Amino acid sequence: MTNHSIWPELPIGLAGFALYLATTAVLLRQSWAHSPARIVTGAALLVYVAVVGSTVLFDRGGNFWMLSTFYWFPAVVFLSVFGAVYKSISLRILMNLLARPEHAELYSAVLARYVETESFEKRLDAMLDNSFAVLVPEGYQLTNEGRRLMRGLSTLQRIFSIAKSG
Repeated sequence: MTNHSIWPELPIGLAGFALYLATTAVLLRQSWAHSPARIVTGAALLVYVAVVGSTVLFDRGGNFWMLSTFYWFPAVVFLSVFGAVYKSISLRILMNLLARPEHAELYSAVLARYVETESFEKRLDAMLDNSFAVLVPEGYQLTNEGRRLMRGLSTLQRIFSIAKSG
């Protein structure tokens, strides 16, 4: 057991997290070709490397694990909340209802927009855009990259006993 106090790393870790939030806010307002999910994840890693690097550069000599804990705990909480808000179909439906006259829309319109369009058409487009599948006269066909991805994912599913997903 060490006598090293954990408290000196708390302000550095939290300052790093604050820097991450500021960086994310700025980067998300830029027009990038990357998805917001990639931006927030990449920013988390880059800011972390900068925070750890600056402590080494300035010969701070703190506890790496405590610094990492104080940075990554709030960062992972933020990433989880961001992911839930960014990908929530329920929130998108509610936002759409808020924008509609009288804040209402027919069930059939909601079903068509979010089940047919969002759940299937956009996902098929994403598979094509990421080169996981190609469109052939008979329908969709996995590419080599798609087969590689699916072999890896099916291995993970077997390891964690996931019988079905989606």
